[in-house]
Amino acid sequence: MMTMNQVIAALKELAPERPVVFSFADIAPTTVASYRGYYDQPALGWEPTGYDGDARPPEAEALIEQLEGAIGTIFTGWKGGDYRYNGDETLWVANPGSSTGNFITGLDLSGYFAVLIVGREEGY
Repeated sequence: MMTMNQVIAALKELAPERPVVFSFADIAPTTVASYRGYYDQPALGWEPTGYDGDARPPEAEALIEQLEGAIGTIFTGWKGGDYRYNGDETLWVANPGSSTGNFITGLDLSGYFAVLIVGREEGY
């Protein structure tokens, strides 16, 4: 499980214009919200690309800005409560209102895209 700070540090090693996708079906990362599974932790949302959707993968620089902008910002949990992330929390993968059990485990740089590798919480 990677924290938001670890993901930011990994992305900063890339060329700013390098496109970033998730490891499942070239899904594009979107915005940060409170994770429904653990309200006190952040989740990075996603959108389909290509034939399934209109999203374009963000460039590394834009995704870094999104993640850094979430640090210190107040987010409201799905069922209430306000949370402020410092970047040391696990970065989950889920759209607002979803609890998927998915989280980021690493970054694969072997192809054209920088690929955020997604793992799954045991027992999910």
